[in-house]
Amino acid sequence: MQTMHHETSGLPEKSYAETAFGGPKTNEAAWVAAKNLFPNMSSSELEVSYDTKGKLQVKMYGAGKKLYRLFTTDRKTKQESINKSLPQEIKDALGDSKYEKVQRITSDKRKQLK
Repeated sequence: MQTMHHETSGLPEKSYAETAFGGPKTNEAAWVAAKNLFPNMSSSELEVSYDTKGKLQVKMYGAGKKLYRLFTTDRKTKQESINKSLPQEIKDALGDSKYEKVQRITSDKRKQLK
């Protein structure tokens, strides 16, 4: 009786080593997600990361600065929105969100049509 020889391709035996599905979220992924929501955010002023629950958090650049969740959930409506308790300096560094830009453009177009 002959045994089968297993070929090795040089790839890891477990497929999850190559994918990021369900794995820890990196700071780079957090930055990409935040940049998608706030295209004009300042990379020199802010640090973005994920907390242990996978929620985006932001802080001013530098050691010893306080972390704030970027989004909070309204207890009554259960809808997620931008954290209203963010300090003004973080709001300024974030800039306008895509949602705010769309609202402004829509409002301007409606004014032009009237």
